[in-house]
Amino acid sequence: MEKVIREYTDAYVEKLKTSEEYLNYNRQLRNIKDYPELMDRINFYREENFVIQNKYEGDELYDKLEEFSKKYESFTENPIVNDFLSAETAFIRMLQEVNTCIIEGLNFE
Repeated sequence: MEKVIREYTDAYVEKLKTSEEYLNYNRQLRNIKDYPELMDRINFYREENFVIQNKYEGDELYDKLEEFSKKYESFTENPIVNDFLSAETAFIRMLQEVNTCIIEGLNFE
């Protein structure tokens, strides 16, 4: 990677670290780490969600996601879990938007 690109990338990362999405995610991450058993369950929740998202399509995906939501409904209603997952989702969505802007700006297909 060219030096100037690396410098701009590093500066951009530092700017992202000041975003409300990143700051909130880090607050919630520090909070959830106080509850290792919840963190373990969150990791299992993420893994199961990932498998469903990547294994199924169409109506079957919809059905599996509905089952998944029902299975974890009480777990995700826990305020500590909910706050963490919401903050994580907001941060990930921001990163996805950033990546989309970069790709579109470069006319990358």
